[in-house]
Amino acid sequence: MVSNNRKSYGSILKSTSLTGGAQMLSTIIGMLRTKFAAVLLGPAGIGLIGTYMAIQQFVISLAGMGINQSGVRDISSARATGDQLRVAETVYVVRKLSLWFGIAGALIVILISWPLSRFTFGDTGHALPIMALGISVMITLVSAAQSAVVRGYRRIAELARISVAGSAIGTLSAVIFYYFLGINGIIPAILLQSAISLVLSWRASRRIAIQEVKLSWSQIRVHAKSLLGLGLAFMWTALLGAAMAYLVRLILAREFDLTAVGIYAAAYAVSVSLVAMVTNAMGADYLPRLSEVSEDSNKMTQLVNEQAEIGILLGLPMMFGLILFANVLIQVLFTSEFMAALPMIHLFALGCFVRIFSWPMGFVLIAKKRSALFAKLQSAFFVTHLIMIYFLIRQFGPVGVALAFFLNALISFSGVYVVARRLIQFHWTASAFRLVAFSSVAMLSVFFAVHFIDDMLVFVAFIIIWLALSFCSVRSVCKLVSDDSRVIKLLGLLPKFLRCFLVPDASV
Repeated sequence: MVSNNRKSYGSILKSTSLTGGAQMLSTIIGMLRTKFAAVLLGPAGIGLIGTYMAIQQFVISLAGMGINQSGVRDISSARATGDQLRVAETVYVVRKLSLWFGIAGALIVILISWPLSRFTFGDTGHALPIMALGISVMITLVSAAQSAVVRGYRRIAELARISVAGSAIGTLSAVIFYYFLGINGIIPAILLQSAISLVLSWRASRRIAIQEVKLSWSQIRVHAKSLLGLGLAFMWTALLGAAMAYLVRLILAREFDLTAVGIYAAAYAVSVSLVAMVTNAMGADYLPRLSEVSEDSNKMTQLVNEQAEIGILLGLPMMFGLILFANVLIQVLFTSEFMAALPMIHLFALGCFVRIFSWPMGFVLIAKKRSALFAKLQSAFFVTHLIMIYFLIRQFGPVGVALAFFLNALISFSGVYVVARRLIQFHWTASAFRLVAFSSVAMLSVFFAVHFIDDMLVFVAFIIIWLALSFCSVRSVCKLVSDDSRVIKLLGLLPKFLRCFLVPDASV
């Protein structure tokens, strides 16, 4: 008989593999887009794209009020009760508010475009492109509402299809714009990407059977109050993240130049896109599952440990390999002009790895609807991060940004652990603790080896270690999930001698 634990691990793995697989394809497609952008636009063009995107994300975070994120939580909670009317009302309000906030966001961008251009670039030459970003803000917020419905219903496969299709079409159009218009093609590419996401998410959400409802203004206000309670915490957190992305680029541009911004953006994109294969699944499926058991501390603790274990097993080979092969990736994905990004990628990889087992604990606050505490915690992390960037960038140059990212990840991990322990008496299980400790030693070992030992034999030895880690990760995942899971069935297609090594059950 299959245990409940193995079923739970299997569910986590299924959502992670679907979301992560889609993210992997999207990442590969995105890397192709970045490669073309690097060749066609150069580091300065990459820096400009990153700056525009940071501005766009900042306004989206401000105007969106966190409605779409809190909507996922409320939709999944309503579905858990079986109350279809409550589900329909929540969906209706999420869609309405997102449209209204999207229009407001577009107007905000139009109003502040001239002073924002002067503040960011030192002149008003970018005011019209920034103004055009307002349209993208509105479209993105409406699109996010449709995606929130799909996520709330845990249609993971549908989300995966949206992600891959959107990336593929968006990349193709972006490359065409960059080739024919150069720098002037950046804004049209961003606008078209937003429109594509809207079409795909709208079609996906309309395929879900939801009861038709019409709500009065007073009814909308009641639901909006509930959504905004947690939504404002989400908004504040997203705003801090967007502000950090903007401020880092602003500091680098003023202290150095747009080339430094482009190198930072390239290093950050490579690192974060890989870890996103694991962390994106948390928002897609883990948060709804955690919300459903938010009244049971023991079940929450179990789920956090399980999510962290699966995340580490999937993320360790990727992050270890990223540090080991970063120089090759830079040459493949970018050009020789981006080699200065190498030490930044190494530090970002360490920070991203810490996030893999830190974020599952952070979601506890969201599932428990402790919005004020969540916002305060994120604010504290933002301040410490900014302070570290301020001092480290003067000591180490642009690499100081990546070092600050890693150190702040450690601080964030410590903070959310203390809070999770207080809220649900969280503790690491023996297996999870061993995995966290072992994987941390492995990551630090390859980091120091790459930086301080210039020996081909050592490099070959770490390649062998990486292969062994990858093998052990697959085998460990197979031990955790049920025998009828999709992963076990796929491995059953391998030749028998490989199957015997990877799958603990020889009967597979």
